[in-house]
Amino acid sequence: MGPIALTDIDGLLKDVLREPIVNQINKETMILNQIEAGVDDFDIAGETIKHPVMLTRNTKMGFRQTGAYMPSGGNAKVKQVTSNPVSLYAYVEFEGQAIRRTLNQEGAFEKLLQFELKNAAESCRMEINRASYGFGRGDLGILDGAPVGNVITVESDTIAHIAPNMSWFEEGMELEAYDAATLATRRGTYVIDTISPDTREITLVDSTGLQDGDYLFVNRNKGNEPMGFLGFADNGTYVPNLGGVSETDFHRWNGHVDTAVAVRAITEEMLQNMITKIERAGQGQLIMTTEAIRNKIARLIKSTMVQPQTLDLKGGFKALSYNGYPIWHDIYAPYGTILHGIMQYVKIHQAFPQKDKKFNAFMWDDLDGSILHGVRDTDVFWAKSVMDYNLTTKRRNAFGRIDMIDANL
Repeated sequence: MGPIALTDIDGLLKDVLREPIVNQINKETMILNQIEAGVDDFDIAGETIKHPVMLTRNTKMGFRQTGAYMPSGGNAKVKQVTSNPVSLYAYVEFEGQAIRRTLNQEGAFEKLLQFELKNAAESCRMEINRASYGFGRGDLGILDGAPVGNVITVESDTIAHIAPNMSWFEEGMELEAYDAATLATRRGTYVIDTISPDTREITLVDSTGLQDGDYLFVNRNKGNEPMGFLGFADNGTYVPNLGGVSETDFHRWNGHVDTAVAVRAITEEMLQNMITKIERAGQGQLIMTTEAIRNKIARLIKSTMVQPQTLDLKGGFKALSYNGYPIWHDIYAPYGTILHGIMQYVKIHQAFPQKDKKFNAFMWDDLDGSILHGVRDTDVFWAKSVMDYNLTTKRRNAFGRIDMIDANL
């Protein structure tokens, strides 16, 4: 094999290395293994996702003797739910010197690409995973008090907001902040220097302009994230009229919510009550929470002299068994919250041909005919990837949440 050119690198990115990235994202993301993906409801021209949902059962039926009056009533109420795809962008950069050193070495640039792209795929997986637990707005946390120097503290428990998961923050991450009153005043962009998860403290490079109660987001993410389980397991608190359908008019469009005014301990009664409510929508219930709460539930099981067991999930993942129901613990699940859901009622819509009904949305942006681009007046080359997708549900009352749970062991 002789020297390779930049056009060869384009080919490697597009034709050779794209599929391993998609496979890695799918393989390592539990949620993507449990739900179906497709493109059939994706309206490219209208930039919308449209799919029907059944909001009432067909009541035009009944038992009668032969020749008796036929039942009155009506057909099932079906509405067309609409939502918008969102785009997750990722950039990969290469120094020109690194490229030049590898152009004459067979297989050398492939190794450089694989190293960088494995990191990019892992980052994409983390963002997809984190966002799947949200409700589209992108909240990461709320400031608990004004900054002390450049140190901020994230609130530990709230009732009207998302309680924080410190795993959502990364050193070097760019944040943005908005005022608590209207979520309309943008304070600025802030870079994370260090994180102290145990004390919920974040040291910023500069905290100028931040105020007590400000909401934190990944920079420019506010309102741009996909719908997630907190939006499905909701009764209109986080997402009123999801997909354009009123939860006031249709009870099936209400998720089940068990909340409180103060932090509380988890009990078997809470769990069983929520399980019972979700079961009315069907079988195949999955319970999702943080590791600490999963461990609390394991202690509940052991307190009844029953040794905790595990269950196998699709994709080779294992979950704790609670009375035969899998409880999956995720580092990116919302803090202090237990989510219940039937995965057959979730679908991921993507603007890319599906592969075995799996997530396949990762693609390289080559609209100008080239994937790898040079930065003017620098010796840096970059490639941009994009994933256009969103999550929807066919039945909101197949989901529920228990929140304000004491998340400490």
